[in-house]
Amino acid sequence: MAKPNQSMLDLILMGYGTLEASMHVMAANNQSISAIPDAGSSWIMPSVPDSALDTDAAAYLKQHKIEIGTLSS
Repeated sequence: MAKPNQSMLDLILMGYGTLEASMHVMAANNQSISAIPDAGSSWIMPSVPDSALDTDAAAYLKQHKIEIGTLSS
């Protein structure tokens, strides 16, 4: 779920650990990579090829409760 100040790339990086998954996510949601998610909105986070995942990075962010929010207001 999108939080304030989060871009789509923030959500993708937190979910997949890499931006390699961005085109898969945007295609699944029929959106542009420059789409700005509304706070509280949910997005389809599809399965992606292993080459588009960094499970260690995603686990690190989750374990340390790091929530990326690079969208400036």
